[in-house]
Formats: sequence, C-alpha cells, structure tokens
Amino acid sequence: MQREVGVLGTGRMGSAIALNLLSKGYRVHVYNRTRAKLEPLVRAGAVAHDTPASLAASADVVMTSLTDHVALHAVLEGEKGLLSALEEGHALIEMSTIGAEESAALSSLVRTKGITWIDSPVFGGPSLIRQGRALLLVGAEKADFDKYRAFLQELGSPIYLGGVTSGHRLKLALNLYLALHTLALCEAMALSIKLGFPPDVIIEVINASHHKSGLTENKGRRMAKGDFSPTFTLNHMLKDVNYAYRAAERTGAVLPLTSLGKELYRLASLKELGELDYSAVLLLLSQLSGIEFRSNA
Repeated sequence: MQREVGVLGTGRMGSAIALNLLSKGYRVHVYNRTRAKLEPLVRAGAVAHDTPASLAASADVVMTSLTDHVALHAVLEGEKGLLSALEEGHALIEMSTIGAEESAALSSLVRTKGITWIDSPVFGGPSLIRQGRALLLVGAEKADFDKYRAFLQELGSPIYLGGVTSGHRLKLALNLYLALHTLALCEAMALSIKLGFPPDVIIEVINASHHKSGLTENKGRRMAKGDFSPTFTLNHMLKDVNYAYRAAERTGAVLPLTSLGKELYRLASLKELGELDYSAVLLLLSQLSGIEFRSNA
C-alpha cells in the first residue's frame, strides 16, 4: 500500500486524518488555504505545500476534507489545482459532506481524467478519526473499494454502500438525523428548565434509561454544563441541512421537520452562534424562552 498520502483541508477533521496517518508511519503531505493551520501538522512531521498541485505531485492518494462543494471545486481546477498534477491511476478520496448532485458532477470531472474517485465522508467526529474508530461511508466502484479498503481501515470502519456518490448521498440523511435529533433534545431541555429543573437533570434521567444515546451521553452532558465548544460547528450543520433540503426537493421526499429545522439553524446562525457547536441551538431556544443559560465555550 502507498505511503505517500496528501490531505487537503486541515480543519478539525482534516487535521485528525493527517495525525492518524502520521502516527501509522505514512509520509503525509498537507495543504490548506490558511497556511497557519498547517503549523501544528508540520511540527508533527507533515510536509506542507503551497498549492494543491504541489501536493498532488507528491502523493499517490489525495484525501480532501473541505467545507463544501464550492471549496472542493476551487482546489480541483485551475493552473495550480489538483487535476493539473494528479496522474492517471492515482486516487482522490473525498471525505467532505457535499450534495448528491454536486458529488455526481465533481466525481465525473475527476474520473474523466483517469483518476480513481472514492467518496468516503466520515460519520463520527475528529476524535474518532484520530483513534481510527469512525465510520466511513464509501461510494466507489467495487474494485476500487477492494483496492483501498485496507488503507481506509487505518481511519476507521469503511461501509461499502455502492457506486460513486453513494457515500455522499447517505451522509446527507445521517447528518439530517443528527440535526433533528439534537433539536428535539434542545427543546426537551428548554422545557425541563422552564419547569424548574437544572439542565443536567433531564440528561441524567435519559442516560439512566434505554433512551440514552451517544448524543445524550456525550454532547448532552456538555450542553448541560454550557459547553458549546465545537466538534462540528452550527454553520457546518446548517450547510448540511440545506444540502438535505435541496435533495428532498429534487427527489420529492416530504420532510416537514426539515423545513422547520433549517430555519431554526439559520436563525441561530444569524444570532451569531454559527461558530459554536451545532448543539448551541439550545442557546437560541433559551433566549427565546427567557432562560438564563450561558455558554462556557
């Protein structure tokens, strides 16, 4: 298996991917539009590049973890873009969350150059990627998945979902589930507080029951303490809910809760909560409900 790997986009998730691979002996090449975000990775042993093309020329496999399809398109094309230097037979593993239509268009663009495309968005936070325990939602030709399965297993548990774009399509539904599940928890917490209970009471009762989940056991406890430091920002969740909403419009899926959820996340973003964790929608509900609930982030 190749040992020269590129990671393009070094936010929370991209940095976790790079650190995981560095810890396993890979030579990791990194690029980010904001150069300062590369410094911790360079200190850990990564090789920084000034352009996507320079990174692509140094790696057999390039992994992208970017904000949205616009950012992905920007790094793919142009004189110094990835496609100017990725060679036929090399692989692009796309780990962002982007829309289904955008995934189809971008994967087609890449594959016409003779480059392998694997969509493998991550279901799980940066800490799970760092530990190699995240779920990877894989869409690819079966032969390509088989070829790169062992490499993907360095980062977690790959689940093969079918052909190209399958990973991106299911990720939209899964992130929508997280978004709406979190809204339900926020509303229940807001009501319990208005009824006179401290924020942690409803969380601990849920966690003592069979209704507990990863959300209530981890994020819920942080929410009760007023900790909204981001593992995944509210603005990123808003972006993903918008992708899901557009997919529903295109396919004819009827998603009434999604329409309301989209507006709640949008309002929270307008209230300048967008760079906090997506669970900070609780702060919006608190403001609207007249609850004194401060963020410790």
